Amino acid sequence: MAQKCPTIFMLGIAGAGMAALARILHLNSNLVLGYDQNQNSTCAALRDLGVNINHDMADVDFSGVDQLVYSSAFSPVHPLMIKAKKAGISCVSRARCLADCMQGYEQIAIAGSHGKSTIAALLCYMLQQQAFMPSYAIGAPIAQTTFQGHIDEGQHFIFEADESQNELSYYAPQKVLLSNISADHLGAYGNNFDALLDQMHTWLSQLDQDALLVYNQDDPHLEDIVPSLACKRITYGCSAASDARIEAYRTESGFSYWNVSYQGRSYALSLPMPGLYNAYNATGAFIMAIALGACPDALLQDTQRFPGLYRRAMTCAKYRFASAHHQVLADYGHHPKEIQAYYHALKTRSDTKLCVVFQPHRYSRTKALWQDFVRVLSEIDKLILLDIYAADEAKDAGVSSYGLFQDLQKTMKNVYYCPDKADLYTLLNQVLEAKDTIVLQGAGDVFFIPQHYAWQEYALQNSKMEVM
Repeated sequence: MAQKCPTIFMLGIAGAGMAALARILHLNSNLVLGYDQNQNSTCAALRDLGVNINHDMADVDFSGVDQLVYSSAFSPVHPLMIKAKKAGISCVSRARCLADCMQGYEQIAIAGSHGKSTIAALLCYMLQQQAFMPSYAIGAPIAQTTFQGHIDEGQHFIFEADESQNELSYYAPQKVLLSNISADHLGAYGNNFDALLDQMHTWLSQLDQDALLVYNQDDPHLEDIVPSLACKRITYGCSAASDARIEAYRTESGFSYWNVSYQGRSYALSLPMPGLYNAYNATGAFIMAIALGACPDALLQDTQRFPGLYRRAMTCAKYRFASAHHQVLADYGHHPKEIQAYYHALKTRSDTKLCVVFQPHRYSRTKALWQDFVRVLSEIDKLILLDIYAADEAKDAGVSSYGLFQDLQKTMKNVYYCPDKADLYTLLNQVLEAKDTIVLQGAGDVFFIPQHYAWQEYALQNSKMEVM
């Protein structure tokens, strides 16, 4: 008799990482159920797979459930977690469940504070083009696709090793690509950056002499934790000492162009995404793909044709405003370094002025990086601040977007505060000039405002999900 696959209940199923895992579990023949307070396109796509999702906790029935998998957005005292434990149901984190799903594969971890989703998506795309058929769990779907999680026939499993919840120890990859480390996601480390560095070093120390670490040599913090490791290492960066050296970077018409000198050859790479930081991302993916056996010359075509990643430097649509039809871009950046890098990249492509609608993400991050936010946001041509997106955090009365607005007003002329997202369209009509481009920036729900409040589109481009 065939063994029955477990029934899995997913708490916070519509989150990016949870939705990817839900599809992986479904493809592995598990019966998947879930709860999420949000009712969005992710839920609709999961329902199309046959996943039953509740939006009211009162409707949740744990009968027949074997395991509860919870998102990091939920605390151990969440009512559904308590209810499941009382029913004798095992409760495990997303990281623990994903680690179990990856058993038997060659695991390739994409780690770092910034760029994980872009690097992982690029690597997946390149390997797919060369028929490697990788499985993957990444933070956002590749453009023109629906899900960020998939099981395929190849031997490789590409995944994002998220450091934010201090759960790296669950993962035991054979290869790691490490992009950078910044003072972010410190809540799980006692707000101590050194504790994050120590944990990253401890995790990397498990890599044995047959394992491989590909890492960005230009990041100063990585050089502090890498030298004592036993694994094989390949470095990339602009440094002359890098194994794969980035040279002659330029951007034109939204594309990045640069050369990579590696193993005695020079490769001319291009990517339909602006910004030197994306050249770093693509170079790391390029080197890892070669290490996995991909053909370098074929990879040059793959990076050039990369369709982009959802909510990463993405062109959405044109919308009608009083002054003109304005292009709207979307970007997930929510750390000052990410915001600054994307803004500078956009400013190189034209003389268009940018109106950035920024939604700060988490009270803890806003508080910890307050001065960095003030410094970076003050560079922007025109800025509209939305209220802080709390995620899983309780409100902090001492931290607010209005306070950030007040500080920015001291040195910045074109800064506005919009406490009600329903008023954003009206405010934009008041402040936009004819050639302005709108950027919806943040990791919360800022991207969904046009659809939720029925902004009128001039030219529908969402289905193409073009990348700038």
